[in-house]
Amino acid sequence: MVTHRFGNRQESEPWDRWLMPLFMLLGARLQPLVVGLDIGRYGWTGAWVPQWALLDPYLSSLGFVLYTFGFAVGTWAMGENRFFEAFVRIQKERDHRVVDTGPYAYVRHPGYAGSIPALIGVPLFFGSPIAFIPGVLAIAVITLRTAKEDAFLQENLDGYKEYTRKVPHRLVPGVW
Repeated sequence: MVTHRFGNRQESEPWDRWLMPLFMLLGARLQPLVVGLDIGRYGWTGAWVPQWALLDPYLSSLGFVLYTFGFAVGTWAMGENRFFEAFVRIQKERDHRVVDTGPYAYVRHPGYAGSIPALIGVPLFFGSPIAFIPGVLAIAVITLRTAKEDAFLQENLDGYKEYTRKVPHRLVPGVW
């Protein structure tokens, strides 16, 4: 069975079987749906946010830059780490080991770190403040998942504890 990139959900940690789908539901499904319904159909935020604020080219440009940066960081992380999968597990069949190059030299979970600016950028780009709600919830879920995955890797992946001393921050350099 090929499990590369998507992973084997049955072999993953029990907490991850609900955290990852919840993150995907909030960030990859609900946030774009809210943007579409808000901007394209119902205009929810137009009732309480001035129209000039929704169409601000600077905010839209900032949103585009944040989304593009986040997507680039996530793509770089996937390209650098051949063990990158959707679900948390130790890939014994692939001789799983610590990756400390590329973006992993700056933060321990760059794929998740890249999702944060992307989730903030979407509502800014489209001018849909209400889309921050699923975005912020998705960021909360990915932060919890990062903490749980990091503890799991420290306990189960050879060399990871040493890596945490070399790269002390999980998501944001200099912060956490």
